Amino acid sequence: MNKIMTEYGNDGKVAWVFRHFPLVELHPNAPKTAAAAECVASLGGNDAFWKFSNLIYTDRTTNELANVTKLPEYAEKAGVNKAKYTQCVQAGTFTDAIDADVTEALKRVLGGHPTQSLSSVISKVS
Repeated sequence: MNKIMTEYGNDGKVAWVFRHFPLVELHPNAPKTAAAAECVASLGGNDAFWKFSNLIYTDRTTNELANVTKLPEYAEKAGVNKAKYTQCVQAGTFTDAIDADVTEALKRVLGGHPTQSLSSVISKVS
């Protein structure tokens, strides 16, 4: 995706849109990390969002749960003020936006697995 964005994103041919779809059954910490990521983005912009997201995924093994106790540390490393980050998360600032992402995905018959999602979308379009 990064290569595609470098080649085609700058001139507007491709847009990378990130939506949350926390699968609590598989990833119980997903709602907390989604809310944390949105707070980081609101405080530090896109670069901070991606730095934060990369820390979440690279600081653990593939099947290991995200360590939510490290989220404030990741937020600081991504360049945002820890106190403002904590206030944002505690206020539940992005709960409704994340819920809206899930609702929209469900309307579009998107599931948790890309192949299922793609198959569902293709069969609906065909």
